[in-house]
Amino acid sequence: MGAALVILAVAVSVAALLLPRRLLSVAEPLTGLVALVLTALALKGPLSWGGFVAAVPTLRIGGYLIIIGLLVIIFHGAVSSYTSKAR
Repeated sequence: MGAALVILAVAVSVAALLLPRRLLSVAEPLTGLVALVLTALALKGPLSWGGFVAAVPTLRIGGYLIIIGLLVIIFHGAVSSYTSKAR
């Protein structure tokens, strides 16, 4: 499920880059945000939120990369949505 959501977020981002449509510019940050929240919940697992925050330094590189990638998708979508002149 997590991989499918990341693939969907990347596909929407690529579509927003190739087809400058307002709807895609709005869908991109929303898809990235949903993927980020679900990824954080998956990384948290059965830990309490305090335990999760304490365990963040022990994340492997893949966890950091997916979080950074989703933040980039959210940021790009927000900026392109704000600056989009296409309808």
